[in-house]
Parts: sequence; structure tokens; C-alpha cells
Amino acid sequence: MVEAQPNIALVIGINGGPETGLPPLRYAEETAYQVARMLTSPASGFTLHCGEPLVGAAATTDAVRRAIFDARRAAGRHGLLLIYYIGHGRYITDASGHSDVFLVTSNFRPEDARDDPSAHLSMEWLQEKVLRHSTPDRLLLILDCCYAGAVGEAAPDPVVDNLRRRLAQALNIQRTDVADGGSGTMRKTLAAVSPWHKAYEGDGATRYSAALLRGLAGAAALEDGRVTWQSLHAMLQVELADAQLGEYGFDRSSGATLAYYPDRARLRTPEHQPFVMPYPPLPNFVGREEELKHLATMLTGEQAEDVALLPAIAGIGGIGKTRLAIEFVHRYRDRFPDGVFWLSMERPETIETQVAACGGPRGLQLFDDEPGEQLRSQTIGFDGELSRFERPRRLSLRERVEQVRAIWEGPGRRLIVFDNLEDPTLLEQWRPRGGGSRLLITTRRQSWQTSSGVRLLPLTSLADEASLSLLLGPRAIEHGCTVASLLTDPREAEAAYGIVQELGGLPLALTLAGGYLTRSSVTLARYLELLRTESINHHSLNAELVEGLPSGQRASIVASFALSYQRLGNDPTDHLARTIWLTAAQLAPEPILDEVLIRAAELDPTDDTQRERGEQALRRLRELGLIEYSDGSYRLHRLLRAYARSVTDDPLADWRRAARGLGQTIQQLAVKLELFTRPFLEHVRQLLNVSVANRDCDQADLLHAAGLIMYQDDDYPTARRYFQEALAIKEAVLGRRHRSTAVTLHELGKVAYAEGDYPTARQYL
Repeated sequence: MVEAQPNIALVIGINGGPETGLPPLRYAEETAYQVARMLTSPASGFTLHCGEPLVGAAATTDAVRRAIFDARRAAGRHGLLLIYYIGHGRYITDASGHSDVFLVTSNFRPEDARDDPSAHLSMEWLQEKVLRHSTPDRLLLILDCCYAGAVGEAAPDPVVDNLRRRLAQALNIQRTDVADGGSGTMRKTLAAVSPWHKAYEGDGATRYSAALLRGLAGAAALEDGRVTWQSLHAMLQVELADAQLGEYGFDRSSGATLAYYPDRARLRTPEHQPFVMPYPPLPNFVGREEELKHLATMLTGEQAEDVALLPAIAGIGGIGKTRLAIEFVHRYRDRFPDGVFWLSMERPETIETQVAACGGPRGLQLFDDEPGEQLRSQTIGFDGELSRFERPRRLSLRERVEQVRAIWEGPGRRLIVFDNLEDPTLLEQWRPRGGGSRLLITTRRQSWQTSSGVRLLPLTSLADEASLSLLLGPRAIEHGCTVASLLTDPREAEAAYGIVQELGGLPLALTLAGGYLTRSSVTLARYLELLRTESINHHSLNAELVEGLPSGQRASIVASFALSYQRLGNDPTDHLARTIWLTAAQLAPEPILDEVLIRAAELDPTDDTQRERGEQALRRLRELGLIEYSDGSYRLHRLLRAYARSVTDDPLADWRRAARGLGQTIQQLAVKLELFTRPFLEHVRQLLNVSVANRDCDQADLLHAAGLIMYQDDDYPTARRYFQEALAIKEAVLGRRHRSTAVTLHELGKVAYAEGDYPTARQYL
């Protein structure tokens, strides 16, 4: 058995420097980290010099030179040293007319290079101090920068007869060191481009390094599972022939293994599109055409170039987030030739297994899902270079995950779906860093940090026509007719629209109701009566198994809402959030000002500390998908509102809090002359429709607020009636001379004055 030799990698990445005169690169330093992770993965097995890449401000000229010398010593005489540099290349001509290309370090200054060519890292320095040095035996230099191929012109005399011959001499040094007893020294350079060509960034990395990562991750694997210098070189020439013209190095040596994938020796990846998708197309998808177009623009159009932006389909439970993602995947799958990968983020403990499965037969085909036959265990003898891979073994779960993620962070256009992602830490943990992958999220969480890159696509209720199609489509198919023919009876048509309104255009509810109507002979009018009586408790909305839903999705309105509600804990913020939410359920399913909800929680919105407590609780409700937020106000879907009213322990206390919050807000706005009638009127009517046993101050204040709204709406008779009811309660409970009683008397005087009844106005005022 051949003794394993050290395999050392030195990775350098520099976006730019303050005095280079060049615009900074976007992805060089992040790409350096990706390359380092790939080289130190189990498949490659390199030891990273210094334990981390040399990047950014730390990568000065002196630091890079010192790291090269130290890495060369670490590799020793018989090791393999891989030096990877990504950054700018700057062509400089000095005062004597000598030209050279410099690798731009963080402290690079063009003036220094013109005055003293040895002041910084030139191609000539690399050739003399690195490529022509006798140790280690094997050295691979990978340069990803503008004019990287110009290392071939780095010589004291730049005038050459044959540029290609000089490139071959510089890039493929094969010589015998007589002083060392004739041992051979192999050298190899992979350069992004030939002389005078520029390298380009795209898809989160330079095109060259993106292809390089893909090759190291297995795309350049030979039939025996090895990725060698030659196979990587050959793949780069093919991958970049159209995108980035130029030579990519020369090699006539026997090569060295840069990565080893034993599973590739028994499983070859065919030409196919990986498609890891658990759901078939939905047969009854309707509506959401604008949302689909918007997603297509973000993920496949011009906006798709900004991969830092992550579209997230957001909304309450049952609003159709997963349905929309399923439809998008099947409708646009051809736009992602490098694969579609669907992950459920609902149970974090299963994510690792799901990612590994993406490398199986349906996905990237990096390895079998079943153990299968193992490769032979003896050393594969390619000049002893595979000694570090001597005992091929079945990859661990972690190793499989690393291989899949390495490809996801490589080039190529692929789509990764994170379904039901609620925890931002999971996004940070599993999102691809760089490469060509596009990410689509579905989430109930409607509040994300701007720095996360998440861009919300909020879903609202379906429009009436789409709702009718979803509700009645299955029954129409069952009867062999159209939806329109089911609505020829005006009474049935009216009932159908009533059902749509009762279900609030919620796709899950409409799907459940549609399935029920298909199996039942009940008329639409009768079903509407049942819904108005039982609401979400009707068995049609809580079926055990329903066709038309994605498999595995909750086929129950209550179960869907409970998933969010049960995540509320007992800490002060969650306790306050629960109080606000149960209070909001007493109001109408219309927009609600935050001031109403904060006052309902017995907090003062004019006090900064108390207001922050209330806003924090409201943010928590948005995070859990328990409340919708749009245009500066909040709203509870009517079915979510019905669920909240079914789980409360004290509906009267909820009603009182809602009445106080609404009444106080209306009166404050009236004093500031900022009162507008809608949607306050609907909330007041909703609360007044509730029978309260004892007539007290809460009811009086609510009646007073109703009078203010009607007065603002110039409906003086109705305003007078509300004020008079409020006055009767206040006189009985508080007395004639109480300040609150006087306020209502004053408002009655204003009504009389507006009507021209001056004697009555004088009496009240």
C-alpha cells in the first residue's frame, strides 16, 4: 500500500482594494469560501492551509506570499499543493516598458507596481517562485481573474515568437531536477481565460469558478468515480466554450485526483432533469394567474439575476400557499433544466434526510438510495494517488448532504422549494450560498427581517369567480355539466355566492366544501343555511380525507388554524398576542386599526413603551399567520375569526375589550377631527349585535361611538338614537352630573344644532 501524501489547499479571495482603481467584485470572497468547503469535503479530502480561506483585507501582498511559502512547506516534497486565487487581474506596464499581469491583493497599488514590479504579486513572480520551484512534487495553480491566462507572458523578455508555445511552457512545466537525483516535478495551471480576455461574474459567482465547483462536486467525474486535473480541464472547456472564450490550461501529465466519488463508479447520471417533487399537478387549480406571472418574473425573468432576493408566498393557513407553489413548479419546470427540489421545512429533524434524498435516483443521481453493492476495497493504483481513498465506503448522511449542497451552490439554473418555512434560522442554515439555484418559500410568517432577502408575495382570498369554480367545479364534473348550468336557478346562484362569502374565498375551505357538495345531494341554499348556523364546525370543513388537496396536507379548517394558534406560548408577548387576537375576533372581518387593538389590550398607544409592547404582540401574530396585515391595518379572515371565537374561554371579556378599544379610538379621532366612518361602522354594528346581559358603561361608550360615526356620516336621526341610548345608560349608571354623561349630552346638542332645532340644542348644550 502506498503511503498517503499530504494534500494541501491554499484558497485566496479578494473582492478588491481601496486603491486599485477597479470596481470591486461582488462574489470573489464568498466564492472562495465555497471552494474551501468543496475542497475540504469528504469527496476531496484536502487540508485547508491555516484552516480558513485568506480573504478580504487580510489578503495583503505580504500575507499571500507568506501563505504560499508556508503551504508549500506543509505539502512537503511528495505532497499535492493546490493554490486557488479569485480576484482582479491588473495589466501593468512599468517605466522601462516591461509588461506583466498582477494579482490584485487588498493593498495593491498600481503606482507601486509601475515603480517596482516586485512590490506585488505578478505573474512573473508566480512563475519563478511557485511554478518553477522544485517542491512539492505536484502543484495545481487555479487562477480566476481577468487576464489570468497571461501567466504565459510572464518572462524577462515578453517578445515571443509563438504565444501558445510559451503558454505551454509556463503552464505545463515538466522537468527533472538533477540535483535531487532525477525526481520528476509536475506543474499544472488552470486559468480562467487566455491573455487579453476578461472573466465575468454571474449567478452568484464567476462563471469559471461556478463551473469549477460543479466539476469538483462530481460533474467532472470519470467512469471510475475520480475527478482529475484532466477531467476537470476537459469539462471546463466544454462548459465555458460559449460563455467565456479562451484557453483553460495545458496538461500532458498523468494527473492527480482532486475528488473521488465511489458511488459514481456504479451509478452514472443520465441526461435528465432532476425532479424531486412529492405532489402531482392539481386538477382543479383556479385563479392566481397574476401571482404566477409575478413568481415567474422573479425566478425566471430579468429579476432572477438577483439571487439574493427570495420570493416567499405568504398568508394564513388554508389560503393556498402550497397549492400555488405546486402549480408554479409544474407549469414552469422546463425553465429549470438543472432540477427542481421540494423540501418540507415543517419538521426540522427531517430536513437533512430530505436533502440527501435529492442526490438519489429521482434527483442528482449521485448515489443510490439503497446500500447496494459496495465497490472493491483494495487501493486503486493510479501512481498511488488514491491512497487517501483506500477503503471506499458507503457515504454517511452528512457526507451525502454536503455533496448535494455543493452542487446546489454550483452553476446551473435549478429551483429549490422550502415549503412551510416558519423559522428564519432554518432559512439561514439551509439556503444555498451562491451558485445558480433559485429559492421559493411558502410560509405563514408575514414578518421577515429585510436583511434576510425574503420578499413577500402575500396571498389574499380568491375572487368570486375563481371561488365559484373551485367550489362547484367537482359537482359540475360529477353531473357532466358546466358550473354555469348549476347556477341557472336564481335561488341556487344567490346561495352559491352566499357560500363563497361565508367561506371568505379561502381555497382550503372551498375545496373541502366542493368535495362535500360532490358527495352530497344537498341544495346550495340548504348548505348555506348549515354554514351560517355551524360555520367551521360543520363536518364538511373538517373531513378526514378529501380529494383535490395536496397529499399530506391538512384536510381540516380547524387543524390548519390550530397549527398556528398552538404555537402561542405563555411568555408575556405571546400572552398579550393571544389577548389581542381573541379580542379582534369580536370585530367584523374588516380592516382594523392597530390603535384599536392596542387599546383593547389596555395599553396606551400614545405611550412609546406601551405602544412597542402592543406592536411586538402584533408582529408575533403576523409571524404565526394568525392575522393579516395590509395598507397599515390588520384583518382577521372570517373563518379564522370563527375559529378564534370557538376557542376562547371568556367571550364576554373579549367583547368588552373590543368595545373599549373601538370606542376609545373613535372618540380620540373625533376630538382630533380625524374620524372617518368606514370600517368603524361595520365593527360597531358587529359589537352592537351581541346581546349583553347588563347595560353598563362599556355598552354606553360603544353606543356613544356609534353616534359619533353616524353624525360624521350626516345621518342625524340614527346618531340621535344612538346618543339617546347611551345617555339613558349613563344617567342610570353614572348619574346626570357625571362628566361622561355631559359628553353625550353635548353630542346630542350638536345633532340638534345640525338639524336646526336650536331650542333643543340649547337645552342639551
